[in-house]
Amino acid sequence: MKQLTIAVRLSVITVLLILCPPATLQAQSGGAATGACPQIVEVALATTHQLCERIGENQACYGHVLVDALPQDHVEEFAFSQEGDIAELVDLKTLRLSPMDLESGLWGVALMNLRAYMQYASPQPVTFLLFGDVEINNRVAPAPTIEVTVASRTAVNVRLAPTPSAGVIGVLQPGQTVTAKARLADNSWLRVALPDNDRVGWTFAANLTSEEDINTLNVVDAWAPYYGPMQAFYFRSGIDDAACVESPPSGLLIQTPEGVAEVTLLVNEVNIQMSATAYLQAAPGEQMTIGVLSGWAIVEAAGRQQPVFAGTQVSIPLSADLTPSAPPGTPEPYDLAGFQALPLNLLSSPVTVASPLQTTQITQMLEAVAEAGGVISSASITSVVESSTSGDSSSGALPPGLGGVAPPGQGGTAPGQGGTPPGQTKK
Repeated sequence: MKQLTIAVRLSVITVLLILCPPATLQAQSGGAATGACPQIVEVALATTHQLCERIGENQACYGHVLVDALPQDHVEEFAFSQEGDIAELVDLKTLRLSPMDLESGLWGVALMNLRAYMQYASPQPVTFLLFGDVEINNRVAPAPTIEVTVASRTAVNVRLAPTPSAGVIGVLQPGQTVTAKARLADNSWLRVALPDNDRVGWTFAANLTSEEDINTLNVVDAWAPYYGPMQAFYFRSGIDDAACVESPPSGLLIQTPEGVAEVTLLVNEVNIQMSATAYLQAAPGEQMTIGVLSGWAIVEAAGRQQPVFAGTQVSIPLSADLTPSAPPGTPEPYDLAGFQALPLNLLSSPVTVASPLQTTQITQMLEAVAEAGGVISSASITSVVESSTSGDSSSGALPPGLGGVAPPGQGGTAPGQGGTPPGQTKK
C-alpha cells in the first residue's frame, strides 16, 4: 500500500534557522536559479513554524512574505504587515497571499487557529494553513452583542432552536448574566452564549432583562447556523502552479479534530461537515476540489449531499463569483503524487495520509452509506468507515487508506515541531 512521503529537510532547516534570522533567509532565497524554489519552500515553512508558535485561539499569523491583509471596516488599529504578526480573526476581512516568485523569494504562507462553533457540541479548534496564490474572505462580520440577566425566579433552559420542543443544551440560573448575540424578528427568543462551555443556543426573551437595547441585536432566522470568525468564507487559489517538486500547489489545508465531533464550515456557499484533514483548491468559473487526506466529510451544494471518504476527492462546479453552479460530483480517487509536498508538519496533529481508494471501493462505501438509514449523516458515514477499518467491509478486506501507519516523520511528533505545533501548549 502506497504511503505519502513528506519531504522535510530538518537538518537544512535547523542550520538555516540557527545561522540566519528570517530576514536573512528571505534575502538568500532570491534569485532565478532553478535551485531557488526548494530553498524558498524550506525557508518559508521553517520561518512560519518559528514565528507562529505564539498564535492563539481565533487568531491569524503572518508566516512568510508576501501576505496582504485587509481589516474589517470597523477596525481602526490593525498591524499585519510583516512575518510574525498576529491578528484577531474577528478583525480580519481578507488575506491575499503571494504566489511563488523565484526572483524575489516570495511565497506567501499564513496560519489560522479557529474556534469553530457547533450545534451539538462545544466549540472545537480548527487549523487553516494557506500557502501560495490564495485569497480568503471572511464572511462572518462582527455583530453587536448585549449583556442580559435571568430575571425569573427559577432556572431557564437554553435550547438548540427557538422552540419549546427543541433539545436543551444548557441551563441559566436566576440572576446569571450572559451575552446575547442575536434575536428573532419578533424579539420572542434570544440567541445567547453559555459561559461554561461557550456553546450558543436560544432562550425565551421574557425570562431575561437587560439595561441595553435588545433591538441593537441582529435579526436571524430561527434555524440559521451560528458561525464564528472565518468559519464561513469565500476562497480561491491557483491550480497546478507548483514551481518545483518540493513546492505544493497553492491551496488551503484544513484540519479538524477527528473522532471528537464533526465541524461545519461554509466555503464558497458550500456546506462542509467534516471530521478530517482536507486539502482545498478553488478557481472562479471552474471548480472547487476537496481532497480528504484522513477522516471523512459530507459536502452539500445545490441541494445535494455527497459523502467524501479518506483517499478520495470531490469537485463542485463554481460560477465566476465562486458560488456553486451545480451539485458536487461523485467522489473519485485522488492523485497521491499531487500531495507529495503538502506542508502537513505545520498542522496541529500528525496526519496519516490515506492511499487512494479504488473506484469499486468508493462505490461499495457509497452504497453502504445509502443503506445505513437511507440518509447521509455523520452517523451513517462513521458507521461505514468504522466497519471498513475493522476489516468488516463487503470485500472482507481493509480498503487502502483507511488504516495503516503515519507517513515518515509523523509517528507521534510532527517534523520540526519538537512535539509542540504552532499555537499549541505542551501539557
